[in-house]
This record gives sequence, structure tokens and C-alpha cells, in this order.
Amino acid sequence: MNYTNSVGLQYHPTSQRVFDLRGILTGCPSFFMTKKCEICGKEIKTCPSQNKRFCSRKCKGIAESGKNHYRWKGGKIKKYCEICGKEFKVFPSDIGKFCSRKCVYKLNSLINSKRIERICQVCGKKFFSVPSLVKMGRGKLCSWKCNAKWLYRGNQPYSQKARRTCKYEKWRSAVFKRDNFQCQFCGIRASKGRIVRLNAHHIKSFADFTKKRFNINNGITLCKKCHKDINKKMPLFAIHSVCSN
Repeated sequence: MNYTNSVGLQYHPTSQRVFDLRGILTGCPSFFMTKKCEICGKEIKTCPSQNKRFCSRKCKGIAESGKNHYRWKGGKIKKYCEICGKEFKVFPSDIGKFCSRKCVYKLNSLINSKRIERICQVCGKKFFSVPSLVKMGRGKLCSWKCNAKWLYRGNQPYSQKARRTCKYEKWRSAVFKRDNFQCQFCGIRASKGRIVRLNAHHIKSFADFTKKRFNINNGITLCKKCHKDINKKMPLFAIHSVCSN
């Protein structure tokens, strides 16, 4: 239940909050005071506990913008265009190497003028490639479609071809049978209602030790999670200790 004082304002006895006839919160009866807005100087009716400094959001935005903002980093900085040498301003977070789009187009035309004409080895179409790719022995194909056709014809690295042979499949199944289809690190294995993906890991790397690629003693059964951890974090001596046991 609300009570009405002599001024005509309603208030609740328990909360001691004063409300006008419309029910809008205006202040506390004993600590009611007026302040001036720090931006426009307009009077504000408030309580000391509220610590109100501005009359509106507009004035608050003016006070906290620019140099007064807590994330202010000094504003725009000066840079020089890499093409025409003209001075321009950008924010520190922006890369800003060029002053305009015209200079960007000039740079692209310079790069295109240095490109070398090549002939695609799949479809025979003429195309242009960057000199750095040509020096590395690349830039032989004009598109991703021709790249897929090139790989399908059998022009793949030997390491990929070796993993698709019958000899590799026999080595992989022999490692699984020796370890009883169980991960040698965490001990997990497939059971009813649980599918576990196992990998045959090379203790000594497949690429560096070519003579031990299909040696059963060079393999160990790991689950997919342990295989990732070994390749990223765990050293080789940890694998050797498990194999020795």
C-alpha cells in the first residue's frame, strides 16, 4: 500500500522510495538533490547513491567518445603509399599500404606483367603463372579440375601410392592382430555399442626410414585420439618404451 505526503507524491513505507502520481521514480525523500550535467549544464534530479553525471545518453556518448574513451589508442597514424608515395592516415589496426584503389590496380597490373606464359599439361590451355611458382617446379596446371585429373592419372607422390598398395594393407592388418585390436596407450578397444577407429602408427617415420616401412616391429596400434597426440606433442622415446614393454 502506498501513502501520499503533503506535496502530493506517493511513496511506499518499506522501501522509502518516492513516486510521483504517474509512478515514475524521482528520488529519495530525505536525500533528494539536484546536479548539473557535465556536458550541457542541465539540472538533474537524483540521489547521491546513483552518482549520475549526465542528463541523457547523448551527453554520455559525447563525454566518452574520442580521447576520453577507455580504448583510445592515439587516433589515426600517418603512412605513405607504396606506389605513389602519397601521405595518408589510417587507424593502427588497419594494414593500409595504399592510399586509393587506383594504386591497388596499378600494383596488380605490375604483378600481371611479370607473369610467365605456360601451357597446361592436361588440357593444353595457355595460362599465366607467377615466376616464384615456376622456379619451384610448379605452375604446370591451369585449374583445380586439371589438378584432379593429373592426380587421377597416377601422378601422385610415392608416399601416397605406397599407402594404397596390398603390401601396406597386409602390414596394417598384421600390426592390428599382434596388438589384439587394442590401443597400446589408453587400452581402448571396440565392443558392443562402441565403435573405435584404430590407426597403425609407424614408430620410425614412414618418410625418413624407407627400409622399415613394412616392418611389423616398426608399427604400433593406436586409437585416433592417441595418434593425434603422438604426432603433435609426445616424443619418440615414449613410443619406444611402450613397444619394449
